[in-house]
Amino acid sequence: MEKKVKILVAAHKADPAIRQDEVYMPIHVGKSLHPDVELGYQGDNTGDNISDKNPSYCELTALYWAWKNLKDINYIGLAHYRRYFKGINDKKEIELLLKKYDVVTLEKRSLPTSVAADLEHLLSMEEVAIMIDTLISSYPEMKQDVIDYFYRGNKVSQCNMFIMKWKDFQEYCEFLFPLLKQIEGKLPRMNFARQRRNIGYMAEALQGLYIKHKGMKVKECEKQEIGLPQQNELIKRMKCVRDYIVFNFFRHPNKIYVYDSVRVGLINDHIHLSSI
Repeated sequence: MEKKVKILVAAHKADPAIRQDEVYMPIHVGKSLHPDVELGYQGDNTGDNISDKNPSYCELTALYWAWKNLKDINYIGLAHYRRYFKGINDKKEIELLLKKYDVVTLEKRSLPTSVAADLEHLLSMEEVAIMIDTLISSYPEMKQDVIDYFYRGNKVSQCNMFIMKWKDFQEYCEFLFPLLKQIEGKLPRMNFARQRRNIGYMAEALQGLYIKHKGMKVKECEKQEIGLPQQNELIKRMKCVRDYIVFNFFRHPNKIYVYDSVRVGLINDHIHLSSI
């Protein structure tokens, strides 16, 4: 029986170069927020959906839509309208990869700090504390992997992009979306545009944690960017070496830490950390 593959291409604007064929499926994210905008793509606002959460969930609204609404799919993935997996173009390539590997992701990016510290800079220390506390409360068996990945690790795959078997995708969504809903319910509203994308940023890091905890065999692929400024390859490699040296220069604690000022501030906000 022929295998069915869908790699969603999250898009919020029209793009003449967008991939659209038997493998790649453009999906208009945040469609419910802009009902008068018609891109000609499948909207993420049909059936069971969280389209209205797109400002904070970003491309995850496309994932949720696929989880709840797509049927009879064997392999599923996510790309962006200007970001794709380099060299992955047809079903045969995907089938061959997923016979050898459990999941395809983008190449991991090396950070000069831990994954947790990078998130704290990107969002806030309070949000990261709430995320980690909720994660440990829900999945206490993950605690050591949380320490190793978030506090002793410095590599993360960005953009929430992946390709995996549908069964693995279902299990991932059953982990991810209920957890994100819990976290979201504890967070105050943020007014800065960068901070409104907080759930999407958290999910990028949680993807790597989930893959580590499950012991999934990973194939990392280079990112192909279309219409975006290209970074010089030598400069990119030099930056990776620099970040490796900077990160490994410091000792990293074998524990989850929350600054006292953050903990006190959260108590004043009537947010109590129960597991860290």
